[in-house]
Amino acid sequence: MKNFMAGLRLAFNFGFWNPLQSEWTFAAQCIQPEEKERISQFMFQKDAKAAMAGRLLIRKSLSSLLQVPYSSLVLSRTDKGKPYLSSVGNALSKTSPHFNIAHHGNFTVLATHSNVDIGVDVMKVEQPMGRTVKKFFFDMRRQFTELEWRVIQSAGSEFNQLLMFYRHWCLKESMVKCLGAGIGFGLDRLEFHVSSPLLTSGNTVTDTVLLLDGKINKEWTFEETLLEGDHCIAIAYQYLTPQNHLTAQETKTNHNEKESQQSLIEASTVKPFRILSFQELIANAMPQTPADLEYWQNFDSKLERPKKQQESVT
Repeated sequence: MKNFMAGLRLAFNFGFWNPLQSEWTFAAQCIQPEEKERISQFMFQKDAKAAMAGRLLIRKSLSSLLQVPYSSLVLSRTDKGKPYLSSVGNALSKTSPHFNIAHHGNFTVLATHSNVDIGVDVMKVEQPMGRTVKKFFFDMRRQFTELEWRVIQSAGSEFNQLLMFYRHWCLKESMVKCLGAGIGFGLDRLEFHVSSPLLTSGNTVTDTVLLLDGKINKEWTFEETLLEGDHCIAIAYQYLTPQNHLTAQETKTNHNEKESQQSLIEASTVKPFRILSFQELIANAMPQTPADLEYWQNFDSKLERPKKQQESVT
């Protein structure tokens, strides 16, 4: 196993993927049996496709970064369901890129970092179902601070307001996912001050400032971008040891802190997300189980999405 320099930003458009029998069957052969079974339990095709893409993205990225055979990777989950690399071949994994995945709308996305835990979130900017934007914002009012709401509602057009809403949402969720804190973490503890007014496709910004419990917090770095014009993405990573574990770092100067932050930003290789085709997604994939015709039949018998959502996209 060789040294790696992490920093992958990968995406797969599962929303526009209408898998052939051969594609779905092969994809299922390339993931672990327990994950194959878990994916078969989804009621709708879109959820199964999103989850399958996530497993394939993880295996592709770890195999590439660690330069180990695809089939040697053994993935497990924490008690909160977060995937991690537990072993490579017969050896326990002592070193691995930190990685995280998310999916919403049409995309499953993956981000990695070589040095620190990382969280990623993606949200498609779309009209709320069954509600006006005004009612949607009212229902979500407790999730954001007064300042954040002013920024969201002063963004201009209805689309830009939704874009700013989902931008803030992704920022908060990416940090919570990085911490592994789950739904018990109060999003209202976080306040984000965005410097770049609007996200654009292909460009990544890192100038958003976090206030945690009302105080500026410089330990966190956030990458933000827009995918295909309507999918907000935020990536979060913490570049200092958490406060209750600080030792020698407590005496570091601001200059050294800035250098530490910059080195981690560089280590993450800030760059646009690369959207993979299915053939790129399964490149170097290796089957672990025999082909399973019933698995395809189970998938093919399901609706793409709930009927109400089907109607909204037709």
